[in-house]
Amino acid sequence: MPIICIEGPPCSGKTTLSLELADRYGAYVIPASSFRDRSEDVWQEYIDEQRRWQLALEKARSHALVALDGDLFAPLVHAALLHRQDYVQQLLPHFRSAFLEQRLGIPDYYVYHDASFKLLQRRQHRNGSFRRMVPAEAHRRFYSDLLEPLPVPMYPTRAGREEAAARSIIRHLKAVPEYRYDVSFFQQIEHLLQTLSVIK
Repeated sequence: MPIICIEGPPCSGKTTLSLELADRYGAYVIPASSFRDRSEDVWQEYIDEQRRWQLALEKARSHALVALDGDLFAPLVHAALLHRQDYVQQLLPHFRSAFLEQRLGIPDYYVYHDASFKLLQRRQHRNGSFRRMVPAEAHRRFYSDLLEPLPVPMYPTRAGREEAAARSIIRHLKAVPEYRYDVSFFQQIEHLLQTLSVIK
Protein backbone atom coordinates (compact mmCIF):
# COMPACT_ATOMS: atom_id res chain seq x y z
CA MET A 1 0.00 0.00 0.00
CA PRO A 2 1.22 3.54 -0.68
CA ILE A 3 3.48 5.51 1.63
CA ILE A 4 3.02 9.26 1.32
CA CYS A 5 4.97 12.13 2.85
CA ILE A 6 3.23 15.29 4.05
CA GLU A 7 5.82 18.07 3.74
CA GLY A 8 5.63 21.85 3.81
CA PRO A 9 7.03 24.93 5.56
CA PRO A 10 7.14 24.95 9.38
CA CYS A 11 3.69 25.68 10.89
CA SER A 12 1.84 25.02 7.61
CA GLY A 13 -0.38 22.37 9.23
CA LYS A 14 1.28 19.12 8.17
CA THR A 15 0.27 17.34 11.37
CA THR A 16 -3.32 18.58 11.09
CA LEU A 17 -3.56 17.23 7.54
CA SER A 18 -1.95 13.92 8.57
CA LEU A 19 -4.47 13.49 11.38
CA GLU A 20 -7.32 14.34 9.00
CA LEU A 21 -6.18 11.47 6.79
CA ALA A 22 -6.11 9.20 9.84
CA ASP A 23 -9.52 10.25 11.21
CA ARG A 24 -11.43 10.15 7.94
CA TYR A 25 -9.64 7.54 5.88
CA GLY A 26 -7.86 5.28 8.35
CA ALA A 27 -4.33 6.25 7.36
CA TYR A 28 -1.58 5.16 9.70
CA VAL A 29 0.32 8.34 10.63
CA ILE A 30 4.00 8.27 11.56
CA PRO A 31 4.73 11.46 13.53
CA ALA A 32 7.70 13.68 12.84
CA SER A 33 10.80 13.01 14.91
CA SER A 34 10.44 14.39 18.42
CA PHE A 35 13.93 15.81 17.90
CA ARG A 36 12.94 17.79 14.78
CA ASP A 37 14.53 21.25 14.63
CA ARG A 38 16.48 20.79 17.87
CA SER A 39 19.99 21.37 16.61
CA GLU A 40 21.66 19.65 19.54
CA ASP A 41 19.95 16.38 18.61
CA VAL A 42 20.68 16.08 14.88
CA TRP A 43 22.21 12.64 15.34
CA GLN A 44 19.19 11.36 17.22
CA GLU A 45 17.00 12.77 14.47
CA TYR A 46 19.05 10.89 11.85
CA ILE A 47 18.45 7.67 13.80
CA ASP A 48 14.76 8.52 14.19
CA GLU A 49 14.29 9.00 10.44
CA GLN A 50 15.52 5.45 9.81
CA ARG A 51 13.14 4.15 12.47
CA ARG A 52 10.27 6.06 10.84
CA TRP A 53 11.01 4.55 7.42
CA GLN A 54 11.17 1.00 8.75
CA LEU A 55 7.88 1.55 10.59
CA ALA A 56 6.32 2.90 7.38
CA LEU A 57 7.33 -0.24 5.50
CA GLU A 58 5.92 -2.44 8.25
CA LYS A 59 2.58 -0.59 8.47
CA ALA A 60 2.19 -0.44 4.69
CA ARG A 61 1.68 -4.21 4.76
CA SER A 62 -1.46 -3.90 6.87
CA HIS A 63 -2.87 -0.41 6.15
CA ALA A 64 -4.37 1.05 3.00
CA LEU A 65 -2.35 4.25 3.45
CA VAL A 66 0.68 5.29 5.51
CA ALA A 67 1.40 9.00 5.99
CA LEU A 68 4.77 10.32 7.10
CA ASP A 69 4.27 13.60 8.95
CA GLY A 70 7.35 15.37 7.55
CA ASP A 71 10.10 14.29 5.18
CA LEU A 72 12.68 11.70 6.17
CA PHE A 73 15.38 13.91 4.67
CA ALA A 74 14.29 17.06 6.54
CA PRO A 75 17.39 17.14 8.80
CA LEU A 76 19.56 17.64 5.70
CA VAL A 77 17.16 20.06 4.01
CA HIS A 78 16.65 22.24 7.09
CA ALA A 79 20.37 22.37 7.89
CA ALA A 80 21.15 23.45 4.32
CA LEU A 81 18.39 26.09 4.19
CA LEU A 82 19.62 27.52 7.51
CA HIS A 83 23.19 27.50 6.14
CA ARG A 84 24.41 25.03 8.74
CA GLN A 85 26.98 23.51 6.41
CA ASP A 86 28.77 21.88 9.34
CA TYR A 87 25.67 19.76 10.01
CA VAL A 88 25.19 19.00 6.31
CA GLN A 89 28.78 17.81 5.94
CA GLN A 90 28.51 15.65 9.04
CA LEU A 91 25.12 14.12 8.22
CA LEU A 92 25.26 13.70 4.44
CA PRO A 93 27.59 10.64 4.31
CA HIS A 94 25.45 8.89 6.94
CA PHE A 95 22.20 9.60 5.09
CA ARG A 96 23.85 8.41 1.87
CA SER A 97 24.90 5.12 3.49
CA ALA A 98 21.47 4.61 5.04
CA PHE A 99 19.81 5.18 1.66
CA LEU A 100 22.15 2.87 -0.28
CA GLU A 101 21.67 0.19 2.38
CA GLN A 102 17.87 0.68 2.16
CA ARG A 103 17.56 1.81 5.77
CA LEU A 104 15.95 4.96 4.30
CA GLY A 105 13.83 5.21 1.18
CA ILE A 106 11.60 7.43 -0.94
CA PRO A 107 7.86 7.78 -0.27
CA ASP A 108 5.57 6.87 -3.17
CA TYR A 109 3.98 10.35 -3.11
CA TYR A 110 4.89 13.74 -1.71
CA VAL A 111 2.09 16.06 -0.60
CA TYR A 112 3.31 19.65 -0.28
CA HIS A 113 1.07 21.39 2.24
CA ASP A 114 1.59 25.11 1.80
CA ALA A 115 0.34 28.27 3.51
CA SER A 116 0.39 31.99 2.86
CA PHE A 117 3.08 34.16 4.42
CA LYS A 118 0.53 35.82 6.72
CA LEU A 119 -0.87 32.50 7.92
CA LEU A 120 2.61 31.11 8.60
CA GLN A 121 3.53 34.23 10.57
CA ARG A 122 0.32 34.08 12.60
CA ARG A 123 0.79 30.40 13.44
CA GLN A 124 4.45 30.83 14.33
CA HIS A 125 3.57 33.67 16.68
CA ARG A 126 0.66 31.74 18.21
CA ASN A 127 2.83 28.66 18.74
CA GLY A 128 5.63 30.70 20.26
CA SER A 129 8.00 29.65 17.45
CA PHE A 130 10.59 32.38 17.87
CA ARG A 131 13.56 30.20 16.98
CA ARG A 132 15.17 30.72 13.62
CA MET A 133 12.72 29.35 11.06
CA VAL A 134 13.42 27.65 7.75
CA PRO A 135 12.58 30.25 5.06
CA ALA A 136 9.29 29.17 3.47
CA GLU A 137 10.05 30.31 -0.09
CA ALA A 138 13.43 28.56 -0.14
CA HIS A 139 11.75 25.45 1.29
CA ARG A 140 9.12 25.44 -1.49
CA ARG A 141 11.78 25.89 -4.15
CA PHE A 142 13.92 23.07 -2.77
CA TYR A 143 11.13 20.51 -2.94
CA SER A 144 9.95 21.71 -6.33
CA ASP A 145 13.50 21.45 -7.71
CA LEU A 146 14.01 18.08 -6.00
CA LEU A 147 10.96 16.33 -7.42
CA GLU A 148 10.48 18.03 -10.80
CA PRO A 149 13.00 15.88 -12.73
CA LEU A 150 12.07 12.68 -10.87
CA PRO A 151 9.20 10.20 -11.33
CA VAL A 152 7.96 10.70 -7.74
CA PRO A 153 4.62 12.61 -7.82
CA MET A 154 4.16 15.77 -5.74
CA TYR A 155 0.62 16.92 -4.99
CA PRO A 156 0.03 20.48 -3.68
CA THR A 157 -2.50 21.29 -0.94
CA ARG A 158 -3.33 24.47 0.99
CA ALA A 159 -3.41 25.12 4.72
CA GLY A 160 -6.75 25.96 6.31
CA ARG A 161 -8.60 23.47 4.10
CA GLU A 162 -7.40 20.22 5.60
CA GLU A 163 -10.67 18.32 5.24
CA ALA A 164 -10.90 19.16 1.54
CA ALA A 165 -7.16 18.53 1.12
CA ALA A 166 -7.43 15.05 2.67
CA ARG A 167 -10.39 14.21 0.42
CA SER A 168 -8.49 15.42 -2.63
CA ILE A 169 -5.38 13.38 -1.73
CA ILE A 170 -7.43 10.20 -1.45
CA ARG A 171 -9.18 10.94 -4.75
CA HIS A 172 -5.88 11.45 -6.59
CA LEU A 173 -3.99 8.49 -5.13
CA LYS A 174 -3.37 5.80 -7.68
CA ALA A 175 -1.06 2.88 -8.14
CA VAL A 176 2.42 4.05 -9.08
CA PRO A 177 5.65 2.19 -9.74
CA GLU A 178 7.84 2.06 -6.66
CA TYR A 179 11.02 4.14 -6.83
CA ARG A 180 11.76 3.77 -3.13
CA TYR A 181 15.48 3.17 -3.58
CA ASP A 182 16.13 4.97 -6.87
CA VAL A 183 19.67 6.35 -6.57
CA SER A 184 18.82 9.32 -8.81
CA PHE A 185 16.66 10.69 -5.98
CA PHE A 186 19.53 10.90 -3.54
CA GLN A 187 21.85 12.22 -6.23
CA GLN A 188 19.36 15.04 -6.80
CA ILE A 189 19.33 15.81 -3.05
CA GLU A 190 23.14 15.97 -3.04
CA HIS A 191 23.16 18.24 -6.08
CA LEU A 192 20.70 20.68 -4.49
CA LEU A 193 22.56 20.68 -1.17
CA GLN A 194 25.79 21.45 -3.02
CA THR A 195 24.05 24.29 -4.88
CA LEU A 196 22.85 25.78 -1.59
CA SER A 197 26.35 25.66 -0.11
CA VAL A 198 27.72 27.50 -3.17
CA ILE A 199 25.12 30.29 -3.08
CA LYS A 200 25.33 30.80 0.69
